[in-house]
Amino acid sequence: MLARSPLTEIEVDAVGTVRLLNVWQIARLKHVRRPNKAIAHLAFAAGMSIPQFKHLPADKQEGIRRAVMLLTCPANM
Repeated sequence: MLARSPLTEIEVDAVGTVRLLNVWQIARLKHVRRPNKAIAHLAFAAGMSIPQFKHLPADKQEGIRRAVMLLTCPANM
């Protein structure tokens, strides 16, 4: 049986590429304040700032959230 390599990025329609967070982005998450803390990891994974992410329509935000969940699920590791 061939071992499957884990996903490291997913293309989301009309948004772009969503990737696993790098070390710098993970360190930056520690400095994000309260109201934005819940969406910061989604914005960073999509290569956006938090204000850019907030201006996306709800369906695009949901697409990014699903991509991040797929990338970080235990089955992918």
